[in-house]
Amino acid sequence: MSFIAGAFLKKNNNSVIATITQVAQKLITQESSIIVHEPHCFVVAGKRVGESDAEKVTSVSNRALFAGRLFSKNLYAPHELTKRDIDAIQASHGKFLAQHFWGRYIVLTIDQEGKTISLFKDPQGLATVFITEQEDAIYFASELLALYDLLPNKPEIDWEYFASFLVGSQHLTTRTPFKGIIELFAGCGVTLSFQGIGKQSVFWNPTELTHDQQADEAYENNLIQTFSRCVKAWTHNVPSIVAELSGGIDSSSVLMMLEDALESDQKVVACNFYHPAVASSDEREYAKKVAIHCKTQLEFLDMNNYLPFDHEVTEQFDKPTSLLLFRYTDFMQLYPGYEIMSGQGGDHLFMAPFPVESITDYFMVNGFKGITKKIKETCAYYRMPLMEVIQKNIKTYLRYKLGKGEPQETIPTTNWMKSSLKACMQPALFDLPFKEDLKKILPAKQAHISAIYQAVAFIDRGYVQAYTPAINPLLSQPLVELALSVPTYGLYGEDIDRAPFRRGMYRLKKHDYIWRKSKGETSGIFMLGFRKNFEKLSQLVLHGRLAQEGLIDPELLHTHLQKIMHGKNDDLWTVINLISIELWFKSWNQKLNGAAS
Repeated sequence: MSFIAGAFLKKNNNSVIATITQVAQKLITQESSIIVHEPHCFVVAGKRVGESDAEKVTSVSNRALFAGRLFSKNLYAPHELTKRDIDAIQASHGKFLAQHFWGRYIVLTIDQEGKTISLFKDPQGLATVFITEQEDAIYFASELLALYDLLPNKPEIDWEYFASFLVGSQHLTTRTPFKGIIELFAGCGVTLSFQGIGKQSVFWNPTELTHDQQADEAYENNLIQTFSRCVKAWTHNVPSIVAELSGGIDSSSVLMMLEDALESDQKVVACNFYHPAVASSDEREYAKKVAIHCKTQLEFLDMNNYLPFDHEVTEQFDKPTSLLLFRYTDFMQLYPGYEIMSGQGGDHLFMAPFPVESITDYFMVNGFKGITKKIKETCAYYRMPLMEVIQKNIKTYLRYKLGKGEPQETIPTTNWMKSSLKACMQPALFDLPFKEDLKKILPAKQAHISAIYQAVAFIDRGYVQAYTPAINPLLSQPLVELALSVPTYGLYGEDIDRAPFRRGMYRLKKHDYIWRKSKGETSGIFMLGFRKNFEKLSQLVLHGRLAQEGLIDPELLHTHLQKIMHGKNDDLWTVINLISIELWFKSWNQKLNGAAS
């Protein structure tokens, strides 16, 4: 992802300009450097060494900057913003962007008359931009480390963020590891002015989309055609692709579409991750069948050589994530210039598994007509008793009618978390910016929309290849909008989930992978890595930053770790989140200690 850093200047300040220039010049290539210097605004943008030609950094009449990849909704082709586009974006407060374009991007616009700067981030949150206000300026950057380096006054650690991440890492939030530094939310814009950082405004609101489209053959064909065009768009100007291939429906469908999308001079290599001792993580036979069908080179990556926790994390990433634990950078070094393409997001996009509350949505739209069939399908899929399904949906219906929304989730705390840590946990950190709008739509569709944002929380933003985010075609805005346009009960049927997607892909590709219901999972590999590195990990978390701050009880945590070591994996993911936090602190240790001194 291309780099951007700058500031809204509250007063003329040459030292701020010098610092931004110095930080940026260390990170970007000289030939790609773009500088915008206007009254109250100084910005530097550019591309990093080795960054794909598909990434664009452009200036529009010194009134706007663009970084990322932008595609037209009509043509599914790269688009460069014009002066007329910028006028429309400013007049619509960003909505023009979501209506006509999609991609992975940051757009900055300058209003010279109003003396403001506005920043916009793509609706799927595939790009990143961080913002904070200090006495002399409002600073922003596409990377947290760069922003940290810009600041004359270093911020304090935000323990509410870390405590909440510990139990809610699968959600997006505007909060960051540092107090006062916020991340612009997906599909939102924000205005910087002499009054400070404005409230983030939503320019892409999924609750405003129509959610009643019929999942018929015409819809299925449109869905698959859109998927194909999105994959094609993402591969524009990309020399070659490493496609992650499990052999499941998502990754296999991506490879199938790559087969059609790539030009003769573009290459694709499929990569399957497996562990010979973990049956649930060994999907080689599925991957082989798909690769043979696509006539694609297939490489196998034995995870015994890439176990979680084996490697040292030295890079300073924006935020902690469990993705820090899986590193295969040496494998990617065999394919210089290749970009990673992933099937991440399909489960969330097509609601697999679908929510049991879909019956409530069905009833509120269709009444009792045909509801028996839907209830039976739900019972069969979940192997739930009939009365349990009915009772669950009656409760959902009553909550919705009484305006109570979903019941408050219990925070999954454990005994090794001290009361001071629990007091820092703030579930509201993960509220979507259109929370009130979300309450007004059908219950299962609420869950569907929330799932989309959970998918984004787990995308690879350059963890495997530094500063080269993975491509996630299933999270392309046109495809997301189509998936959301169908009622949740239209996404399953006849004992299969993602029914429209499966039927459409089978009609096009005629391959049996489409009907595969089983799915690989990684907890077994995590356990192997945990056991192999137990002593190292114990030292990391028992003497880490949270322990130093008195937020955890080392003795109780040690007992918990021992239980996991011997196969009792209750709250395994909470411990993995804790490890991710401590790895983040370890990688930032020198930077943070330098600020403290």
